[in-house]
Amino acid sequence: MNYNQMLIRYIDEYPFDEPILIEEIKDYFKDIIHDNFDNIFKSIYVYINRLVKEKKIIQFIKGVYYKPMKGVFGDKLLDVNKVIDKKYIYDKNGKKGYFSGAYLFNKLGLTTQIPKELLIVTNECPNANLYNNKNL
Repeated sequence: MNYNQMLIRYIDEYPFDEPILIEEIKDYFKDIIHDNFDNIFKSIYVYINRLVKEKKIIQFIKGVYYKPMKGVFGDKLLDVNKVIDKKYIYDKNGKKGYFSGAYLFNKLGLTTQIPKELLIVTNECPNANLYNNKNL
């Protein structure tokens, strides 16, 4: 079985409308490929781009893909909250971040303000700068 077939099998096991992170794909292949991982994973990136061109998966933002779910009016968009939860709040080991600011106060019922932007405290962003992503 070649790497393209392994990637397709990995993606087929994912449910529709669920974010697929590139880090998870790397972890999956790290368990299989032990030698020369960086060079081989470059070819896996090519396979991922081919799957995007064939519309088998859709790129939501850089490093986040999903299998589209067919709806009455075409492909449904991925839920942004699922991406935020999977990328910044939870990982396979548990929590890696949390919500803060007015959003947290609103969820606790301490205020009726509904924030325009979410404030998330996480270890996912490597530098101490503010990270603004317009797509999220």
